[in-house]
Amino acid sequence: MNEFDLAGPLPRHTTLLEASAGTGKTHAIAELTARFLAETDLDVSDLLLITFGNHAAGELRARVFERLTEIVSAGESASTERLREALTRFNEATILTTHAFCDAMLAELGILGDWDVTESVGPDPQELMEQCATDTYLRLYRNDPEPPLTAKEALAIGREACRTTLPLLPDDGPHRSFAEDVRELYTKRKAVIGLRTFNDVTTRLRTLLADPVTGPAVRDRLRQRFPVVLVDEFQDTDPDQWAIIEMAFVAPDRPTILIGDPKQSIYGFRGADLGSYLSARATAEVATLATNHRSDRSVVEGVEALFGDTTMGSPEVRVTPVTAHHDDRLVLPIASRIWIREATEAELSRDPQTAVDNDLVRQVRHLLTRTTVKPQEIAVLVRTGARAQRIAAALRHAGHPAVLTGSQTVWTRPIARAWGTLLTAMADPSQAHIRLAALSPLIGAGLDDLLAEGSPVAAEVSTLVRGLAQAFRAGGVAAVLEALRTSTDLDRRLLLERDGERDLTDACHVAELLDASGERTLSGLIALVERRHDDEDGASLRISTDEPAIRVMTLHAAKGLQFPVVLLPETGGTVARRSKPFTLVKSDRRHLYVGPAPFWRDEIAQDLNRQTLDEELRLLYVGFTRAKHLAIAWHVAPARSGGHGPLGTLLAKNPGGAVFRCPLDESPVEPVVPGPRPEMTLSPPPQPPRVDQTWRRTSYSGLTAGLHESPVHVVADEPTDVDLAPAEPTSEELRAPSPMANLPAGAGFGTLVHELLERLDWAPATLEASAADLVRELGPQHHLTPEQQENLTAAIIDVCRTPLQPLGRFTLSDLPTSSRLAELDFDLPLADAGRPPSLGQLADLMSAHLAPDDPLADYPSRLRSSDAAEAVLNGFLTGSIDVVLRLPDDSFAVVDYKTNRLSANAADPLVLGHYTPSPMAEAMMQAHYPLQAILYSAALHRYLGARLATYDPHRHLGWVGYLFVRGMAGPQTPLVDGSSCGVFGWRPPPALAVSVSELLGGLR
Repeated sequence: MNEFDLAGPLPRHTTLLEASAGTGKTHAIAELTARFLAETDLDVSDLLLITFGNHAAGELRARVFERLTEIVSAGESASTERLREALTRFNEATILTTHAFCDAMLAELGILGDWDVTESVGPDPQELMEQCATDTYLRLYRNDPEPPLTAKEALAIGREACRTTLPLLPDDGPHRSFAEDVRELYTKRKAVIGLRTFNDVTTRLRTLLADPVTGPAVRDRLRQRFPVVLVDEFQDTDPDQWAIIEMAFVAPDRPTILIGDPKQSIYGFRGADLGSYLSARATAEVATLATNHRSDRSVVEGVEALFGDTTMGSPEVRVTPVTAHHDDRLVLPIASRIWIREATEAELSRDPQTAVDNDLVRQVRHLLTRTTVKPQEIAVLVRTGARAQRIAAALRHAGHPAVLTGSQTVWTRPIARAWGTLLTAMADPSQAHIRLAALSPLIGAGLDDLLAEGSPVAAEVSTLVRGLAQAFRAGGVAAVLEALRTSTDLDRRLLLERDGERDLTDACHVAELLDASGERTLSGLIALVERRHDDEDGASLRISTDEPAIRVMTLHAAKGLQFPVVLLPETGGTVARRSKPFTLVKSDRRHLYVGPAPFWRDEIAQDLNRQTLDEELRLLYVGFTRAKHLAIAWHVAPARSGGHGPLGTLLAKNPGGAVFRCPLDESPVEPVVPGPRPEMTLSPPPQPPRVDQTWRRTSYSGLTAGLHESPVHVVADEPTDVDLAPAEPTSEELRAPSPMANLPAGAGFGTLVHELLERLDWAPATLEASAADLVRELGPQHHLTPEQQENLTAAIIDVCRTPLQPLGRFTLSDLPTSSRLAELDFDLPLADAGRPPSLGQLADLMSAHLAPDDPLADYPSRLRSSDAAEAVLNGFLTGSIDVVLRLPDDSFAVVDYKTNRLSANAADPLVLGHYTPSPMAEAMMQAHYPLQAILYSAALHRYLGARLATYDPHRHLGWVGYLFVRGMAGPQTPLVDGSSCGVFGWRPPPALAVSVSELLGGLR
């Protein structure tokens, strides 16, 4: 193979430059670009430079500009003015990724390119792919009792089939047919919504070039537009991309220069195909860049010795000798610069990862203390982001600075999840959401402080979240971040943590991405956090500190980079996964296999294992060749035979003296104890903050504590008795005993009944079995005897079969469980829009709205004359509605379950007549349940207003039902004055609920 001379004649035909790692591919492209501009009549806009990935395109643009600037600054070229002109118009240079080039050309071709200005270009939307897979599966198999593939398999096949345009394997069968149908539907739906994915633009341009009608015109236009084409990272080109380059630009007497290294083809999972490279190699003029300008001589020799004549996917793909430009520049006690630290699993007392991590930390410490190596000169390259985080943490724990960098995405970091939690709390400030947000690092409340009785932390966090929501409405995510930094001392808190610099960097990065996303609603931002994926532009981790630190990144992210010292702790490769769709090269073309998982002995499984090992060998080559002075790798041989992985495969060939092999030391390293942190002095604010003594988090229980007119506080769920005047039942049916007459009383029993009714499947067909199962589960926990459990089961069934009059002639069992919303928690901000009201004002409001014949008409005067009338409603009102029911007329009812005994005293037999409307109304007022009911109605009003687009209080706000379950006896429950015993129905005017909501908010 000929060595390419950058100073020799410029290429005139299709030329393939094979450039091993470190031989200067990017430099060669920059030099050739400068020479074409200097030595020919070409304009800066006449050259096309294509590379792989946006980051690589930006780097290539910078390197070309830098080289042109160097030549112009030197002023030694006869064509300096031409190059100066090229620099002046450098923004016209076409330096793009393949996908961006295809999109730009479709736009330039206009009608010929079938380009629609209304279409948008972007990545494959996950949700749309899954919709197409789901809809296709339902269309094909919804009536099939034994479909040929499961729903889970179908979803995985559908996603992968949409994500790529690779030809499918197997050649036939239901799996392939399903994948084809999903692709067809996906194509149609993308057209409907005006979306072109990155694969679409490539496919469209290739189709235009191959079309016998449009092909010649498109080809002529592209050749006229770009007389010279240079393609970087050509080994990562897929067949569609190569077809475009070949059809458009490969021709006699046209310089099309392809530069790549097949040993670094590591993107098979993205469709990259060595077949494209080898196809071009068979027809192009092939030359090589033969001098390594990166690595020291011993590193180059060690890599050559380690890989030897090992092929990596094809006989043509192997390590070939190159000349090292540098002698060894790092002084070490060992001549070799490729070190392998190894062990077998049987020799280790720890798991292999921990053993390797311990030895890696030890080697880092030796390098930093016994050589001239500095932390920023060390890079740890790993296979996965999870391993990167683990090793970075181990290094920091040992006292060595380490930062995550590279292509790892910030969206998988804990802080991104914390942002999602906080945004959820801002959008829906329920107790659960606020507590989760409080425990996130963005707020940083302690769990003990949050749950401690009487602690103000919960109230403070609620206020903070409300303030953050207001800040968002005023200034977006940027305003939220600023409020967090000022209100919660975010920077100081995070920096005090072990990985604080990383977390603070991520917090600001995620905020910036959210702010720049274009989403302007909390729900949109929450969805954005959930759907972000790994390869989005701008989502790669940023360096968390400017201080010298060891860099930890993935091998894929390190491609194209170089480091003085490289550490490779993950060299065992990856196991080929046959249980999901996978890519496979067949007949020199990569395919997507979507069929049933092959058995490990099948030919296709053997091919997959071999190709996986080939790609892992290439990835390992990338890792070793990042090193300038030293590379250290770790190898733990598995206990079982076979499965040695890429490094084990190489070591089995005994690479010889150029590679230094020694046993690893698995013992842990003592951490370096840092010195004491300097104490921070905080100056107090110029004026002490004003504390609003009326602000509090309260509830119905808090508002009515101590007010109950009965000897026992009715609010304690549930009381044993209330202070009622004795009433003699007037009929035989009212003297019937309560179904729960012989069951326990008290709060514990009330809790049991609430949980039963919350979890019960009360549909007619399942009611009896569900009640029996639940009582059997929960009864023993509340010390019920078997007889009591049997009685409770029957009583619960009776409750569900009792007509709910006056709410309606239906029963709980008649209502589908889908119309039941149990335990609706709420946190209502009080006085957030005006002056705080008092409880007395609320009583006056109730008095103004209730008619004289209302069953609770006497209650407002009782509340107005109580000790709580002057209580100020300021802060937050919290509560939990037992159940909200959607009634057959589409109205919504607030329902509360009560287990109160309404007999005159505990010794009296409990009968159904104790639960007629009059004693229930009196019990309601004694316990201040009407206050609870109207507060819950106001909460439901706000909830429905936020959830129903067509919400109308007069239509949707319905009854309030207090179900005194001890008085509910099933279908034969007596009816008194239009009400079933045990069912207290109250229908407050909708205007009252609306007015109470306004009063609580400070608007009245």
